[in-house]
Amino acid sequence: MKKAVLVFTVAVLFSSCIRNRNDEIADDKVEFTEETKMFVSTVQAKDEIPKEEKMAYIKINGSVIAENSVSVFPQVGGKLVNTFVRLGSSVRKGDAIAEINPSDAGSRYNNYIARSTISGVVTSIPLKEGSTVSTETVVAIVSDTSRLQILCDVPERHAAFLKKGLRAQVSLVAYPDEAFAARVETFSPVIDEIKRTKQVFLEFNEVDARIEAGMFAKLKLFIEE
Repeated sequence: MKKAVLVFTVAVLFSSCIRNRNDEIADDKVEFTEETKMFVSTVQAKDEIPKEEKMAYIKINGSVIAENSVSVFPQVGGKLVNTFVRLGSSVRKGDAIAEINPSDAGSRYNNYIARSTISGVVTSIPLKEGSTVSTETVVAIVSDTSRLQILCDVPERHAAFLKKGLRAQVSLVAYPDEAFAARVETFSPVIDEIKRTKQVFLEFNEVDARIEAGMFAKLKLFIEE
């Protein structure tokens, strides 16, 4: 009789262990399934993010400038007696810009004509007629506005990301609702020790007659390609 009771007790305990183990296995399966669903849901959510939003970018400001711009200096000192151009005037290489009288008191010399060394547009006339000039005085600035670019300063902490061809989205104050595409063309090989920045030059992807030299630009420079 005692043997029968002992066998019955062992059988009950063994059956209970099997049920508990099965319950644990079932619980494990439920947890694994829930984790799998959560992982799939997360991947789908990430895939819904537009590609552009995944790209890192920095916000910087810049100015639209002419790619080629020269200052006109007289080869003699004297008095500025005549200016042949106005701000915005179109000139060709060799056109007269200003007339300087080099005469001193008690002597007389022929007037000297300062000429433009490139074709373009007069973007600055800093002096008025009657001003005294020297060979280091700028009498005008002529710019080739057919090729414009953007000049900006990138902080030193982002300098490692710079490379030719980086894309940028440009917003101009004059056209706040439009975005213009540009790319990095070149940049300074050194860091400015005072501003702790590096000069970067960008070119517009397309020529647009509305864009003018001197415009203020806001940029999103994408630093991951």
